[in-house]
Amino acid sequence: MVAISDTTTGATIYYTNDGTTPTTSSAVYNGPITVSSTETLQAIAGASGYNNSAVASATYTITLSPDYQLSVTPTTLTIVAGQSGTATFTVTPMNGFNSEVSFGCSGLPSGATCSFAPSSVTPSGANPASSTLTISTTMASAALRGPRSTSHYLNYALLLPFAGMIFGLAARRKQSRLKSRVYSMGAVVLLAAGLASCGSSSVVDCASSAC
Repeated sequence: MVAISDTTTGATIYYTNDGTTPTTSSAVYNGPITVSSTETLQAIAGASGYNNSAVASATYTITLSPDYQLSVTPTTLTIVAGQSGTATFTVTPMNGFNSEVSFGCSGLPSGATCSFAPSSVTPSGANPASSTLTISTTMASAALRGPRSTSHYLNYALLLPFAGMIFGLAARRKQSRLKSRVYSMGAVVLLAAGLASCGSSSVVDCASSAC
C-alpha cells in the first residue's frame, strides 16, 4: 500500500500509475493505493489560491514468488464398480517456478484405489509437466448361499412309522390284509421318495421344489 500526502491545508492530490503525467483531471487520491505489480506512481497536489505542485514520482518494483498453476482434465470422473478412470493433472510454472510437485490422494471409498504416474513432476522453465491419475474399483461380490439345514429331514423320517400305522388301520377296516400291506408299503415308499428328493446337501435353492 502506498500513501501520498501534502502539507498544504485543503490540497487535493491527483495521481496516475500508467506512466502519464498527472493533471487535475487525473484520479483523485482518497486513501492508500494498492500496488500489486511493478509500476510508477506520479502525483501532483492542487489547492485553491495556489499553483499546482511539481510532479512527485516513485517507481515500485514487485518481485513475485515462484508459483505454479494446477489444472485437471477432465474435471469430474464417473466410475462404475469394477471399472477404472483416468484424469491428467498439469502443472504450469509461473514466475520461474522449477521445484518438484508431488501427487497423492486419500479419502477414497471402500474398494477403490488410486495412483499417479509419475508420482511427482518438476517443471522446467516455462514448460508445463503432467501426471496421470488412475482410479480403479473392484466389482461388488455376491453373497453365497450355504447348504440348507437338514433338520427337517429327520422330521420326515420320524413320520414314516406313524404314516404306516394310519394306512394300516384304514386298510384293516375296509380292505383285506393283502391290500393293507400294499397301502403301508406305498406310504413308506412315498415318504422315502420325498425324503430322498430333499436329502441332497447341494447349495442349489430348493424354494420352488418339495423342499
